[in-house]
Amino acid sequence: MLYPFGTVFLIFTIDIIAVLIITLGKKYITKPRIGQVEFGESRKKRKKWLMVFLALNVVFSVIVLILTITGNLSQFFVPGLFTPLALGLIGITVPFSVVAFYLQLPRLYVYALLGGCGFFFTELLYPLVGEPWDIVISYGSIGGFILVIGIILLVRFLQKYPLEKER
Repeated sequence: MLYPFGTVFLIFTIDIIAVLIITLGKKYITKPRIGQVEFGESRKKRKKWLMVFLALNVVFSVIVLILTITGNLSQFFVPGLFTPLALGLIGITVPFSVVAFYLQLPRLYVYALLGGCGFFFTELLYPLVGEPWDIVISYGSIGGFILVIGIILLVRFLQKYPLEKER
């Protein structure tokens, strides 16, 4: 039964690294170039509703995790490929789409759909390549796509907003 806890530890580690990258990126890349942004009242209101939604999503995710660990999740879904598709769409696509709506970030809709289909792609690849390559190929290609888009956006940002002493 150590497997789910090892996975959770790995996910938390990756999340911590991601938060560090975002925080340090804002401090050393974004702020020196464009300064601190102050959002208006409508944006602040959207952010409050987003926090409420994300808190409910965390509760839902914890329930799904507990049901998965106890082996009771399968009672709620039809067996076969429908289950990973439903889990991905309900657990990833819908929440990320709501985040995209509240943050007014259109490209996040594409990321939400790709991430939500990741479970489904993994299940399709499993008979062909086995574990762990099904996960590596599925999420590696999705993550690689998102990473390439992020690098392109970062390079454009750095070109558009060079540091003051570089101008």
